[in-house]
Amino acid sequence: MRRFSRAIAVRTTLTVLFATSAATCSTVTTPTPAAPFTTTLNGTSVVNFGLTSQLLTSDRRGIATVTLTYGTAASELDFFATPTTCTAGPFSDSTPPCPFGNGFLQSNATTKVLTFGVTQGQVVKLWIQQVSGAAAQAFSIAVSIQ
Repeated sequence: MRRFSRAIAVRTTLTVLFATSAATCSTVTTPTPAAPFTTTLNGTSVVNFGLTSQLLTSDRRGIATVTLTYGTAASELDFFATPTTCTAGPFSDSTPPCPFGNGFLQSNATTKVLTFGVTQGQVVKLWIQQVSGAAAQAFSIAVSIQ
């Protein structure tokens, strides 16, 4: 009888230990993702058939979503991202040529979005070109990097 009650006591102790450790180990906490880096770049204006640029420096590695917004669809702004080595614009005949893998040429839109990967500290040149419209256009560029 003693042997039997001792076995029950050992089994009860083990059951309590396993249940306690299982309860402790089963608590899973999901890490909170870091808030995205956000900033806004404002441009005073770009004239008809004019070209201007803004520099964007990434404070972290991630995916950049860059949104160009301007006032009226009567003016058409094109939007490109290039390396900073591009000094004369994405369509120039400069040497070395300006590679641009990210560009937005959609007509009749007052918002244009580019998405591309960046590394921490990387500098990207954002180009804004007005291809139609009589008046200079002010613009805003919203940046989010996640």
